Amino acid sequence: MKAVSDLIRENLTYDLISGKVKKDYPPDDTRWKFPYFGYCVPATFTLLYLMDTDDLEPVRGEDASGEGHWWLQDVHSKQKYDPTCEQFPTHKELEEVYASGKPRGYYGFGEMPASRFFTLMQKVQTTSKRWITDDYKETPTSS
Repeated sequence: MKAVSDLIRENLTYDLISGKVKKDYPPDDTRWKFPYFGYCVPATFTLLYLMDTDDLEPVRGEDASGEGHWWLQDVHSKQKYDPTCEQFPTHKELEEVYASGKPRGYYGFGEMPASRFFTLMQKVQTTSKRWITDDYKETPTSS
């Protein structure tokens, strides 16, 4: 988990942040001063897809201002895996967000990962090949 989380953090780029976060928080907002602000969704779900296990579940909590934060949690031990936890200014604030957390399931369109998750997966797993289609029900054929 640590090795993959480190690779994810090393490959986070501004284009992976949602348009909503970019719109809601102007460039001079103090949140941008903290590392990994805005990256919790792509980092968390990329980690979930790359780990490919039923033992992890996505959890969402909120900070005092109502901003959401996502991380993974082991369904048995309740251990947290949060590749972007450094976005909080204090450990106390992070613990308050964790205390508000509830398992939320998948983030995205049906069962289809958002394209930015695929972008990050490909950055982390450089030997992967990305197959692009306009029809999400279409599958690749072997040649």
